[in-house]
Amino acid sequence: MQDQIEEREKTTVFSKGGPPLCSRVGCKRRLATGVPAEWPLPDVIRDRTRLTVCSGLLSENIYLNPRFKGGDFIYGETEMEDEARKKCGISRQEACVLMKQYLPQDNMQKHSIATEVIMRVLAEKLGFDRDIWGIAGLLHDLDYSETKDDMKRHGLLTEEILREKGVSKEITDAIKSHNADNLGFERKEPFEHAITCAECITGMIVATTLVYPDKKIVDVKPKSITKRMKQKEFARSVNREHIMECEKTGISLPDFAVLSLEAMKEISDELGL
Repeated sequence: MQDQIEEREKTTVFSKGGPPLCSRVGCKRRLATGVPAEWPLPDVIRDRTRLTVCSGLLSENIYLNPRFKGGDFIYGETEMEDEARKKCGISRQEACVLMKQYLPQDNMQKHSIATEVIMRVLAEKLGFDRDIWGIAGLLHDLDYSETKDDMKRHGLLTEEILREKGVSKEITDAIKSHNADNLGFERKEPFEHAITCAECITGMIVATTLVYPDKKIVDVKPKSITKRMKQKEFARSVNREHIMECEKTGISLPDFAVLSLEAMKEISDELGL
């Protein structure tokens, strides 16, 4: 990556707190961050504190990883971000800022990005749009801080907020569906079942990780998750029935556990696991 930058004298990258870290994007990271499969493997520029990239770099189809770590990031918008806005009514970068604004709690931010990454992988597997499903996962609990004591409003307030932002109805409808039990309607579409099982299994995976001695998600096995699904006293707040809705998308529980666990492992740093 440094060679590429040196070859383009007109392109400069400035970073507060040290130079940017560079890495490659593998197949799993593509799904985790939404890098289109048709793009050649690009380099990723990331920084733990603050990153400013001038527009010259963006013209070369180099993808800037939009990982959300709670730090204050500034970076140019890629062609992919612009395409996502056209489809979703909002880019991922904008969605991250919005999520942080409404969900200042660290645990809720981590839950949101975990749901997002699972939704992206599910969309890929089931043949749906990764951006649309990913943004829905990222923003599904946007109003939780304000509606947690009145779950009959959960999702409805998010719909109002996102409608004003111009977010697509497909996304807001899916977001409401994960709380369909309290809102009085039934989930019918794959998108609706997917967001419901995805956001619930994150809690089961985190709880399973925390019982391991080193509390590292890399050590967790899919069978540990499915085993603990049967233990009613374990992670009692996690809705098993909602997780089982994976079967309504055509994915078995064992396969869903593998898919979700591997997706979350790809963002283990962001999740602190």
